[in-house]
Amino acid sequence: MAPNREICAFFFEDKGQGDYRCQLCGTPRKQQAGTGYSNLLSHLNLKHPDFEETYDTSLATATPLSSFGFVSEATKCRYQWLQWVVERNMPLTEVDDPLTRSMSSWKPVSSKTLKLDMQRCSKSVGVLVEKELGELFGLMWDGWTHGTVHYVGIYGVCYVGGMRRERLLSLSPLDDGSQDADVHIDMFKRVLALYK
Repeated sequence: MAPNREICAFFFEDKGQGDYRCQLCGTPRKQQAGTGYSNLLSHLNLKHPDFEETYDTSLATATPLSSFGFVSEATKCRYQWLQWVVERNMPLTEVDDPLTRSMSSWKPVSSKTLKLDMQRCSKSVGVLVEKELGELFGLMWDGWTHGTVHYVGIYGVCYVGGMRRERLLSLSPLDDGSQDADVHIDMFKRVLALYK
């Protein structure tokens, strides 16, 4: 039998500050540091009585965690790089920098690969937004000027499950020159063409 620490690391995601999430059923659990793993193990014994067999089988067959519904390590790593670059508003080439790579524990990824991942991600999100908006939806726009550049945000508004949803479809600078209704309508058409 494997040590409790390894079993808990296999079946639970450490969310920090004593919070854990079961990777089999998604149930949140608490376990204070220095108190062992009794709370986590009791959850496994109660809700997943065959957890030992699952653990032993995964080790014996060396089956990747993705086959159990977990996210693969490579996918998780790519997501972390994407999140880091986007949330910090950094250039994609930052991931190629040797200093950045030396300071990260994630597997290195090239800026070209990251760019492809971003394009795939935006297409996937676009498909989800299309499905959510459906056939009947409204459009809303909002403008913002910074310095000499005027930006226009276009939102799709719909009802899903009785709840109003607003999804940002586009946030683009409006071309220099005229900012009349025709320019706004052309911008609407270009954005809607992306979402079919």
